[in-house]
Order: sequence, then structure tokens, then C-alpha cells
Amino acid sequence: MTVREPSDDRLSRTHQLVALVRKLSTDPEERRATGLIVAEGIRLANEALDSGLAIHQAIVSPRLTREPSGRDLLSRIESAHVPLRRADDKLLESLHDAKTHQGILMLVKRSPVPHHELTASAGPLLILVACGIQDPGNVGALVRLTDAAGADGFLSAAGADPFGPKAVRASAGSIFRVPVARIGDVAELASVLAGMRSAGLKIAGAVPRGGVSHHGAVLSASMALCLGGEGGGLPPFVEELLDLRLTIPMSPRVESINVAAAAAVLLFEAAAQRSGQSKPPAPDFSPR
Repeated sequence: MTVREPSDDRLSRTHQLVALVRKLSTDPEERRATGLIVAEGIRLANEALDSGLAIHQAIVSPRLTREPSGRDLLSRIESAHVPLRRADDKLLESLHDAKTHQGILMLVKRSPVPHHELTASAGPLLILVACGIQDPGNVGALVRLTDAAGADGFLSAAGADPFGPKAVRASAGSIFRVPVARIGDVAELASVLAGMRSAGLKIAGAVPRGGVSHHGAVLSASMALCLGGEGGGLPPFVEELLDLRLTIPMSPRVESINVAAAAAVLLFEAAAQRSGQSKPPAPDFSPR
């Protein structure tokens, strides 16, 4: 959908651009069909501009110019010749998924990559695989951790859409940088993981008990690191595929930790081993 009306016209609630934003905010199929995602707030808008991705549209309201950071952002948008429309504060508030808005919303061209592209680069590769994680805040946090740990990609299987507004906010801009793939059916994950193994990756996964400590595991090889949903953990068929089962040592008083916390522990240990800051034990991957 292309907007060609003069940029100084204020949007009405019935404008086609308003309808598009509402649809993109709620409908994953619309996001996939258009290749557009909604980025809310000053930080995400700046991150989108920094990323070099195409900005389909920016919508601003008077609230943006009440703070220096907002005025600076508006200057960046105008200097970059981003298509710009103006709305009143109430209309923009009605378009935001967040409870409060900062006077800026962007539609950014950002689509998932095909899952096979995650393993197309030379190794060693580290891919984070989220299996059935339904909380969009956790999914966004996992994308951010993938970026922070220098991992090579993120795959979401049968969970919350990484390109939905809550996940985009939780990613804090990493959604614009990290290669992100998505498959809608967890049953498809078996064949995807088999393809990763064929590409030379070991399949590792976090399990609540019975695995080896991350301190005693080799995490420097090319690897797909699988994390399960908040309640049930990894699906049984994924556990059966694992080359390496990882259990984070914890106090017996605590049964489990948040999936993002677990990801941080494992990803940063893997990053340390890959950079040589942490020395892994001798490799012990037995043939399957």
C-alpha cells in the first residue's frame, strides 16, 4: 500500500494508512504479505534509521517535538527523506501497542529470512532456536540476546511472532540487525534441525535436569541452541534429536529460570568460548 498524498496533510482515523498500521499491529499474515513491521518510539525509530533498512512511512505527532531527542529524530527523518505523515496525539496513541507513545511510529521494511539462509555463512555458526515460546516479550528479548552475544541468527518455531509490536519493542532494535527466521508449525522443526545438522551444526538444547553443565560443555563448534517454552520446555521429539543436553546448575530451591535468563547464560558462555575468553573442554561429540 503506497501513500501518495501531501506529507503536510494530517491523518484522519479513516485514512488507509491508519487502517494499514492497525492491521500490521495485529495480523502476522499482513506483516508477512507486506514485509512491513511497526516500530514505536524514539529509540526504535533511530535504530531503524541506523540499520539502513527501507522506511516505508513515518508518522509523527506534536508530542515528538516536546523533547530534544524527539526534535533531533525529526531532523534525521526529514534529512533522510523518509515519507512523513502527521497525526494528532490522540490518533497516534490509538495506533500504538504500548501504553504510552513518544509521538513517533514507523513502518519498516523487515521480513523474515528463509530458515536455510541461517546456515549459509561460513562457520562456526551459533543459531538460537526458540521452540514454542509464546510470550512476545521473551521472544523479543531472545532476539536481543542473539545480537548481544554475537550469534549468527534466530529461529522462532511455533511461538510468538518476532515481528509483532511487543516483540519488536523487547528486541530494542536488534530485530533490525539479526537474521530472523520463523516457522509456524513446530512439527516442521524436526526437518529444519535435520537440515542444520546436514549443514554441519550440532544440535544442543537446554533441559531442566540430566544434562551437562554449560561450564563443562563444548559450545565453540557450529551449533543450533534450542530453548523450549516457558511451561513445557523442549518438545520430546526435539530432545530426541539433541547431540548435546545442557543443564544450568542452580540452587535446589529454584526449579527453573526465565527462558531469556537461560539463553543469556548459554549464549554468553558460547560467545566466550568462540572468542577464546573461556577455554572449553576437549570435544566429545559422539556419532549419532
